[in-house]
Amino acid sequence: MFTRRGVAEGLAVGVFIGCTPTMGVQIILCGFAAFFLKVNVPVALLGSLISNPATAPILYPLEYKLGVWLVGIPNAHDLEGFSGALRSFMSYARPLWAGSIAAGAVCSVLAWGLVTSIWMATAALRRRRAEPRP
Repeated sequence: MFTRRGVAEGLAVGVFIGCTPTMGVQIILCGFAAFFLKVNVPVALLGSLISNPATAPILYPLEYKLGVWLVGIPNAHDLEGFSGALRSFMSYARPLWAGSIAAGAVCSVLAWGLVTSIWMATAALRRRRAEPRP
Protein backbone atom coordinates (compact mmCIF):
# COMPACT_ATOMS: atom_id res chain seq x y z
CA MET A 1 0.00 0.00 0.00
CA PHE A 2 1.40 3.29 -1.11
CA THR A 3 0.13 5.49 1.68
CA ARG A 4 2.05 7.67 4.10
CA ARG A 5 1.58 5.11 6.83
CA GLY A 6 2.49 2.13 4.64
CA VAL A 7 5.64 3.74 3.25
CA ALA A 8 6.85 5.21 6.56
CA GLU A 9 6.25 2.03 8.51
CA GLY A 10 7.67 -0.11 5.71
CA LEU A 11 10.89 1.87 5.75
CA ALA A 12 11.03 1.68 9.54
CA VAL A 13 10.63 -2.11 9.47
CA GLY A 14 13.28 -2.45 6.77
CA VAL A 15 15.78 -0.22 8.52
CA PHE A 16 15.27 -2.01 11.84
CA ILE A 17 15.83 -5.45 10.35
CA GLY A 18 18.67 -4.10 8.21
CA CYS A 19 20.48 -2.99 11.35
CA THR A 20 20.40 -6.47 12.88
CA PRO A 21 23.29 -8.85 12.22
CA THR A 22 21.22 -11.12 9.99
CA MET A 23 23.06 -10.52 6.73
CA GLY A 24 22.11 -13.18 4.24
CA VAL A 25 18.57 -13.67 5.51
CA GLN A 26 17.51 -10.11 6.25
CA ILE A 27 15.67 -9.70 2.93
CA ILE A 28 13.59 -12.79 3.72
CA LEU A 29 12.97 -11.67 7.32
CA CYS A 30 12.08 -8.21 6.12
CA GLY A 31 9.68 -9.49 3.47
CA PHE A 32 7.83 -11.67 5.97
CA ALA A 33 7.73 -8.94 8.62
CA ALA A 34 6.44 -6.34 6.15
CA PHE A 35 3.83 -8.71 4.80
CA PHE A 36 2.50 -9.69 8.22
CA LEU A 37 2.62 -6.11 9.53
CA LYS A 38 0.77 -4.95 6.39
CA VAL A 39 3.24 -2.25 5.42
CA ASN A 40 4.79 -1.43 2.05
CA VAL A 41 6.88 -4.51 1.23
CA PRO A 42 9.09 -3.02 -1.55
CA VAL A 43 9.99 -0.02 0.63
CA ALA A 44 10.76 -2.34 3.55
CA LEU A 45 13.03 -4.43 1.34
CA LEU A 46 14.84 -1.29 0.19
CA GLY A 47 15.19 -0.11 3.79
CA SER A 48 16.86 -3.38 4.77
CA LEU A 49 19.70 -2.55 2.38
CA ILE A 50 21.06 -0.12 4.98
CA SER A 51 23.45 -2.95 5.74
CA ASN A 52 25.13 -4.44 2.73
CA PRO A 53 28.64 -5.67 1.98
CA ALA A 54 29.83 -2.07 1.63
CA THR A 55 28.33 -0.70 4.86
CA ALA A 56 28.55 -3.77 7.11
CA PRO A 57 32.26 -3.30 7.95
CA ILE A 58 31.37 0.13 9.32
CA LEU A 59 27.92 -0.57 10.76
CA TYR A 60 28.55 -3.75 12.75
CA PRO A 61 31.65 -2.56 14.64
CA LEU A 62 29.79 0.61 15.63
CA GLU A 63 26.82 -1.45 16.80
CA TYR A 64 29.16 -3.74 18.73
CA LYS A 65 30.74 -0.74 20.49
CA LEU A 66 27.27 0.55 21.33
CA GLY A 67 26.36 -2.87 22.70
CA VAL A 68 29.51 -2.99 24.82
CA TRP A 69 28.56 0.40 26.20
CA LEU A 70 25.00 -0.80 26.91
CA VAL A 71 25.55 -4.30 28.30
CA GLY A 72 29.29 -4.64 28.69
CA ILE A 73 31.43 -7.58 27.67
CA PRO A 74 30.43 -10.91 29.18
CA ASN A 75 32.97 -12.03 31.74
CA ALA A 76 34.65 -15.40 31.56
CA HIS A 77 32.38 -16.83 34.28
CA ASP A 78 29.30 -16.18 32.12
CA LEU A 79 30.87 -18.15 29.28
CA GLU A 80 31.76 -21.27 31.26
CA GLY A 81 30.45 -24.39 29.61
CA PHE A 82 31.02 -23.05 26.11
CA SER A 83 34.12 -24.21 24.28
CA GLY A 84 36.46 -22.68 21.70
CA ALA A 85 34.72 -20.98 18.81
CA LEU A 86 31.36 -20.96 20.59
CA ARG A 87 32.89 -19.09 23.53
CA SER A 88 34.38 -16.54 21.14
CA PHE A 89 31.06 -16.20 19.31
CA MET A 90 29.11 -15.73 22.53
CA SER A 91 31.50 -13.03 23.75
CA TYR A 92 30.69 -10.98 20.64
CA ALA A 93 27.05 -11.96 20.05
CA ARG A 94 25.44 -10.41 23.11
CA PRO A 95 26.94 -6.90 22.72
CA LEU A 96 26.43 -7.00 18.94
CA TRP A 97 22.75 -7.90 19.24
CA ALA A 98 22.15 -5.37 22.01
CA GLY A 99 23.83 -2.62 20.01
CA SER A 100 22.11 -3.56 16.76
CA ILE A 101 18.65 -3.62 18.35
CA ALA A 102 19.26 -0.23 19.99
CA ALA A 103 20.66 1.27 16.79
CA GLY A 104 17.87 -0.30 14.75
CA ALA A 105 15.22 1.15 17.05
CA VAL A 106 16.68 4.65 16.84
CA CYS A 107 17.29 4.51 13.08
CA SER A 108 13.83 3.11 12.35
CA VAL A 109 12.15 5.87 14.36
CA LEU A 110 14.26 8.46 12.51
CA ALA A 111 13.38 6.89 9.14
CA TRP A 112 9.67 6.86 10.03
CA GLY A 113 9.84 10.50 11.13
CA LEU A 114 11.72 11.57 8.01
CA VAL A 115 9.26 9.91 5.63
CA THR A 116 6.27 11.25 7.56
CA SER A 117 7.67 14.79 7.62
CA ILE A 118 8.54 14.81 3.92
CA TRP A 119 5.16 13.29 2.99
CA MET A 120 3.22 15.84 5.04
CA ALA A 121 5.30 18.78 3.79
CA THR A 122 4.80 17.66 0.19
CA ALA A 123 1.04 17.26 0.74
CA ALA A 124 0.81 20.73 2.30
CA LEU A 125 2.74 22.22 -0.61
CA ARG A 126 0.40 20.53 -3.11
CA ARG A 127 -2.65 21.84 -1.25
CA ARG A 128 -1.21 25.33 -1.18
CA ARG A 129 -0.52 25.22 -4.93
CA ALA A 130 -4.04 23.91 -5.62
CA GLU A 131 -5.75 26.74 -3.74
CA PRO A 132 -7.32 29.36 -5.97
CA ARG A 133 -5.43 32.64 -5.89
CA PRO A 134 -7.35 35.84 -5.20
